Amino acid sequence: MANVPVEPGVYLLGAHIGFRTILTPAGHAIDKGVPVITQPEMQPPLHQAVIIQPAGQDSYYLSLYVRPQVKIVYADDKVFANTTSPVPWTFDPSIQGLNIVSDKGLAIRADYPGAQLRLTQPEDVPQDTWSLQLLHLPIPPEA
Repeated sequence: MANVPVEPGVYLLGAHIGFRTILTPAGHAIDKGVPVITQPEMQPPLHQAVIIQPAGQDSYYLSLYVRPQVKIVYADDKVFANTTSPVPWTFDPSIQGLNIVSDKGLAIRADYPGAQLRLTQPEDVPQDTWSLQLLHLPIPPEA
């Protein structure tokens, strides 16, 4: 299937594993950076907002709205927020929503709220699918 084009902007990435569960950088760092988990939406959700910007044809960089120099990346099979080199992601259609897929062809999976996100082979199951909610916020100039 073709990738889904996404307009550059500021978004909340909702995991399809529970009521308003949002992709969130965790509050502590480990080896590879800050773990990325899912948790209920905060109010306001600024710390959970993600900037989506083009990385190439049909691929995108994901960075944190509150710290645009911090990108959503991966190491081994875990997803982190880090200032290392960004990695491109694609948004692939699924029956359940969208799969967020790495440059290695692996989908971000949210097993349950609070678990660190990991990469797996894409499946049409809720744990692998996401929805995008555009927030009407300007992209910071340092992004």
